Amino acid sequence: MTCLRLLDQEILKALAEVEGTTNEDITEEAQVAGSLKGDINAAIAALAELLKQCPPSHQEVQPQSARASESTPATTQKVQVKLPKLEVKRFDGKIEEWQEFWDCYESSIHSNTTLSSVDKF
Repeated sequence: MTCLRLLDQEILKALAEVEGTTNEDITEEAQVAGSLKGDINAAIAALAELLKQCPPSHQEVQPQSARASESTPATTQKVQVKLPKLEVKRFDGKIEEWQEFWDCYESSIHSNTTLSSVDKF
């Protein structure tokens, strides 16, 4: 614990030297961060409550923080939803259109971790 306090003091000293940060600045920033965290937790709780009111066929996986507050152990649910067919513009061989095609394909399909290999195909 003493080691952490010494490191904390060194960090505060460096901030004061480089950026002119004072202890009051850090205290104020910590209070703002705490307030924002409270607002975020309240929003998550409100969203979780709204999700509970949805019919089961429309419910999605709850955020981990919402699941952690429940009395049952957290389990991962996989929700299968029938999505409309994804239309990706075909690449017609024009080199000047390659980057636009690739960016669209990569973001919509290649890097989409929610799609299975079969869906990607």
